[in-house]
Amino acid sequence: YHNGPQRLSTAMRQSMAKDPVAPVLWEPHLTALDRRVGLILRAIRDCLNRSVQSDRVIQDEDSEQLLQQIDQRKPKQS
Repeated sequence: YHNGPQRLSTAMRQSMAKDPVAPVLWEPHLTALDRRVGLILRAIRDCLNRSVQSDRVIQDEDSEQLLQQIDQRKPKQS
């Protein structure tokens, strides 16, 4: 949504227009979504640039495997 054909605010506005209690978000909040996407992506880029352990970054395709590993590490409760 940051560089794509449609802004996040536009997608959200269109999606929520069908909601019975529309408008769900106030227009300034929708505008803030677009700004925040950029801030979040910048923070992620900064983390990746500073990281010496890029294998620590969770990629979407890795998330299921990571969750399984976390579950295996949890102490068993009786």
